Amino acid sequence: MRVLDEEVDKNDPSYIENYREMIRMNNKLEDYVEDALKINRVKTKKLEADGRMDPRCRIHKLLDRGTPFLEIGQLAGCEDGIPSGNVIAGIGQINNR
Repeated sequence: MRVLDEEVDKNDPSYIENYREMIRMNNKLEDYVEDALKINRVKTKKLEADGRMDPRCRIHKLLDRGTPFLEIGQLAGCEDGIPSGNVIAGIGQINNR
């Protein structure tokens, strides 16, 4: 892959406009994820009351300690009140794999 060797002019009006739009869209995405997690927290409390772990907690116990889990499709179904479409999929490390 070729590395771009051009300098970016951070004072260019189009750069500044694009940067601000990117920040706005990232904030909107973070809000959607937070809303999805709020829905999930309600269901988690019900599971904890029954003495069970929620699925995300089980995943984190399964992963190698200190390694991240990249959840895919976290926003699927949120508009219908079904976070992640009732499916948790992602990439994580187990037994150094």
